[in-house]
Amino acid sequence: MARVLFICAGCEHLGVEYISAMLKKHNHRVELVLVPILPEDPYLNIKLIQKKFKYSDFKEKLIKKIADNPPDFVAFSAVTDFYRYASEIAKEIKQKVDVPIIFGGIHATSVPELVINEPHIDIVCLGEGEHAMLELCNRAEEYRKNKLLDISNIWFKKGPKGEIKQNQMSNLIENLDEFPLADKKLFYDAMPSFKRQLNVASTRGCPFACTYCCNNSLRRIYKDKGKYLRKRSVENVMLELDQNVSKETELVFFRDEVFPYNTEWLREFAEIYPKRVGVPFKLFIHPRMCTEENSKLLRKAGCIYVSVGIQSGYEETRRKYLKRADTNEQIAAAIKNLKANNIRVNIDQIAGVPGEGENELLETAKFYNRIRPGVVTYFWMTLYPNTEIVGVYRELNLITDEDIDKINHGILQSDFLGGSVKFNVKAFYQFRTFLCYLPLVPKSLYSLLIKLKAYRYINISSRFFSSLFPRLVLAPFNRDVRAWKIEIGDWIGRIKYFNGFMKG
Repeated sequence: MARVLFICAGCEHLGVEYISAMLKKHNHRVELVLVPILPEDPYLNIKLIQKKFKYSDFKEKLIKKIADNPPDFVAFSAVTDFYRYASEIAKEIKQKVDVPIIFGGIHATSVPELVINEPHIDIVCLGEGEHAMLELCNRAEEYRKNKLLDISNIWFKKGPKGEIKQNQMSNLIENLDEFPLADKKLFYDAMPSFKRQLNVASTRGCPFACTYCCNNSLRRIYKDKGKYLRKRSVENVMLELDQNVSKETELVFFRDEVFPYNTEWLREFAEIYPKRVGVPFKLFIHPRMCTEENSKLLRKAGCIYVSVGIQSGYEETRRKYLKRADTNEQIAAAIKNLKANNIRVNIDQIAGVPGEGENELLETAKFYNRIRPGVVTYFWMTLYPNTEIVGVYRELNLITDEDIDKINHGILQSDFLGGSVKFNVKAFYQFRTFLCYLPLVPKSLYSLLIKLKAYRYINISSRFFSSLFPRLVLAPFNRDVRAWKIEIGDWIGRIKYFNGFMKG
């Protein structure tokens, strides 16, 4: 029996829950520590909280915990935004404790050759890690004797700068029902506030390959490795819901990249979910999936809120640089279908699409005023390793080879801190506020503000007042109080967790 300690950024990680379920099913032990990634954690990015929870004190406490009772493996699941923090913690652990350190997640999968060459990282897990981690734990004793094993999806290194063994990627498991149900208890025990929003994934993969998204690189990595887009059966999803929905559950969030891409599946789901679960839910959706039938089925099932990726209201740059082929007319029809079924619509906007300046952003404002979403969420373009958009930025001389090297090493500005955008920054700040306040302003008045180019007089750089405040104001009118209660619960939950960790 092996013991694995997962170290994750301070939010729920579905991938870790699936790996934990697989390991526990075979009698291995799994533990979890959540990390405050100050100042980028929006829940803890407050000076008074940062003063109380010093990052250096947290790391010191974590390393002592590991040194006092070393696990068989210390495992980091890291997206690119968390990678530099995770790498820093791993380095300090390695200096004090002789314990094998393994990195998995999208960053390690995207640039494994860079990650495995870090002196403080011994193992890299690529792609879906359930079976790979299980075999590694089953062979933990063998690993201690011979650090270069044959295990699919795992790269090994012997010594800080020693020999590297790159094992092949295994084929994808097509039948997702074969996996054990996600181990929600792992995260719920750490932070009980997570119970208020049940996060579920019914799909792996995505039908699309937008240039800025991790699926853009994952599709290439998994080329010739089987069916990339897969969906669990309705009954299998229901079993997970049966197991985890409780009186504390206020909302279910389906974290699929695109939830309703299979209408036949959705018909079955819409019949069963309201009777068996009945908790309101929200999800991500693509405009192409917002057909009249799909919208009706979602409402019948209990969907109250969707996030629609539009990214830009300007067709030409959206199609040319993001591989988003839908026309504005198609998007407008999709939003109309959702609103006709009383489903609240949030649209995502990306600042920093190549080729976009004031005129293009002005067209976006006009289009969004026409379709009138309930919420506008504004993201900064953040470039991730080996995605197609990185090459686009380089060809347009918006970044250098040195910038790409930093991206590949996780040295980047996350969306929360302004992303990778280095051009038209003033205009993007102005339009962030202008677009995010759109749902608060009557359509005719907003049209007048567009004509007057009123956005030019906006000078708000604060993320709270430019984008979060309008959502707060709208909450009581858009049945969004539930979401804000969950947000506040998570904020308090994080403070309690880190306070308890430091005292424990």
